[in-house]
Amino acid sequence: MALRPYIGFVGPSYTPASRIAAYDRTVNWYPEQIESGTGPARYVLYPTPGYDSAITGLSSPGRGMNFQADRGLHFVSGVKFYQANNTERGTVSNVGDRVAFIIANGDAGGQLLVNADTNTYAYDLSSHAFTNVTGATQASSIGFVNGYGLRLDPNRSEVSFSAIEDFTTWDALDVFQRNDAADRWERLIVNNKEVFLLGDATTSVYYNSTDADIPFQPIASVGPIPMGIAAPFSACVVDGQIMWIGRGSGGVGIVYRMNGYTPERISTHAVEYALQ
Repeated sequence: MALRPYIGFVGPSYTPASRIAAYDRTVNWYPEQIESGTGPARYVLYPTPGYDSAITGLSSPGRGMNFQADRGLHFVSGVKFYQANNTERGTVSNVGDRVAFIIANGDAGGQLLVNADTNTYAYDLSSHAFTNVTGATQASSIGFVNGYGLRLDPNRSEVSFSAIEDFTTWDALDVFQRNDAADRWERLIVNNKEVFLLGDATTSVYYNSTDADIPFQPIASVGPIPMGIAAPFSACVVDGQIMWIGRGSGGVGIVYRMNGYTPERISTHAVEYALQ
């Protein structure tokens, strides 16, 4: 006797609050949609890939990495900053195994900027000198635009910027502070040479202007966007668009994608229920 197909058995997870309504749970498999639409099924399940152990004996856990085709891999693991092949290059702060950020300033600068907890470090890719950045306030996230390094101090809603193509030099007067809304900036992230500053309830967008004294100015046509961030470390750039777990009038724990300057909800009710 032929087996009767179980409609909807293969597909993505969707586990909402009511198990009667739906309880599609996929474990250790991932669904791939048949894009041609000509196959006998809409989805197929493949086993989750494993991993190979490439580097061992590190300070743990892994907290952040940066890869450049011509410069190789650099990463933060535990309290150490490493170059690929387990070469230790420096020691960083570690409070609660928080995410670390690493950015580069290209061939013109030849440096990496490392942000671990509220501390920032500069690494010279040629001399391998690893130094604690001074002359600037504490930082929770960093960025790079047109030769400038950027650091956000969330306690003051203040962003400091480095000298051009030099992550080791930060003038105490080279700062700009939020004045377009009352909530504090919680996360800095750069996309398409624009600086998005996500606060508790609203988001500001700055750009690199031609002003010699204050090179970073808010985009005049973009007022505070009425959506903030609930989890500062959730913000990331995927396929050229910023995504994050939001906080706003629609609630907390909804995943958004920035379409231009408009936040669009991309999470499902099931994902939002899990995030709660």
